[in-house]
Amino acid sequence: MLQWLIVVLVVLVVREPISAAEFPPDKVVVLTFDDSVRSQYDVVRPILLKYGFGATFFITEGFDFNSDKQNYMTWEQIKQLHTDGFEIGNHTRDHVGLNEQNYVEQLDAINSQCERYGIPKPISLAYPGNQYSLEMFEKLSEYGIQFARRGGSPEFPYEKGKGV
Repeated sequence: MLQWLIVVLVVLVVREPISAAEFPPDKVVVLTFDDSVRSQYDVVRPILLKYGFGATFFITEGFDFNSDKQNYMTWEQIKQLHTDGFEIGNHTRDHVGLNEQNYVEQLDAINSQCERYGIPKPISLAYPGNQYSLEMFEKLSEYGIQFARRGGSPEFPYEKGKGV
């Protein structure tokens, strides 16, 4: 499977905000990794570097991030991911769903750590637990989030306002 990806994959790494005119092509595979898991640094990072793939690592300090460095990355490792050319995205401080009351605090916490380690303010968000709210789209856009994604299925068509 990996060899197939190497042959046919168009790799897109977003290093700067892009305009609608520069929007990614129709056929793109986006590699994303959530939750700050240490194996992403130890196992995935070397493979991505070997094959020249870009990826986004969505960082959270939830779970046991602060106390379990056997299973979760350090901020030094996250900085190295950035130095390696990977995008660092926001996955909220506590890995919780966002609402009007908590989104600034949750996103600011990760952004502050990024700033502390010389990582640009994330423009991408992965919704924790795939919890998203249509009401938050405008708030997140105003905050500076340009791309937001969730996992899961089924996906809904955009035309009825359910697309994500």
